[in-house]
Amino acid sequence: MEFKLVVLDLDDTLLRDDQTIEPRAARTIKKFKDEGIEFMIATGRAYCTALPFQRELKIDSPIICHNGAFILDGDGRELYHKPVALPLAREIMNFCHEHGLELCIYNKDSLYFRRRNEQTAGYERTSGIVGEPVHRPLAEVMDSPPTKMLILEEDRRRQEHYIARLRDLYSCRLNITTSKSHFIEVINSSVDKSEALKYLGNHMDFEPEEVVAMGNGFNDLGMIDWAGMGIAVENAPAGIKNSADKITASNEEAGVARALQSLFGSSDEEQEA
Repeated sequence: MEFKLVVLDLDDTLLRDDQTIEPRAARTIKKFKDEGIEFMIATGRAYCTALPFQRELKIDSPIICHNGAFILDGDGRELYHKPVALPLAREIMNFCHEHGLELCIYNKDSLYFRRRNEQTAGYERTSGIVGEPVHRPLAEVMDSPPTKMLILEEDRRRQEHYIARLRDLYSCRLNITTSKSHFIEVINSSVDKSEALKYLGNHMDFEPEEVVAMGNGFNDLGMIDWAGMGIAVENAPAGIKNSADKITASNEEAGVARALQSLFGSSDEEQEA
């Protein structure tokens, strides 16, 4: 069966460390789009910060945001939204408050946190979203189920401790995952990039065997396992690379372009470009 859809993670996969699309990847995606291969973005980002890359690449397929909790079509119309149940979300809010953890709450494209400090302001800068500080415990303020909850923790040992603790408490009720080294992401237990692809496959008529999925983080593991061809970039952790069918070069070394050229073919001139 031939591959007809390529699903790409953004951060640390398609994007370089400076948050720009690697030029060779952009050229290669255009080439294969023109030849009939469909491309799709699947990211942990909010829609508003993923959309500029979708537009830059002139992709008109649906876009998977918040690790699969929120899907929109190519025109920005909502197709699917599966938030965290509010009672569970409030438990996480209280847990973070009790343990002194900085928590960010997403409701689709809107971002909330208790206070603006060095951590939350830093997240605003890196995410490109201006959040709203609520100046009270989040559990007292939030009254709608959040799309995603993001815990900011830069200390690796503390991060690993709280990931393990949260999974012990909520393993059957929430999906606790990571995308970057200082994020702990909390989403609905049935949400994953692979589940989003299953949903879209039922509506767009594609099978796993027809899909290539490329990523770097543990939030990409589901779709890498699910796709007919799962590819990890070289900068991915060992656990991701061990699960992938192929490993390509890093996000800084044209990994996406190299993988696409290897799968779909290219001229020697294009490989050297």
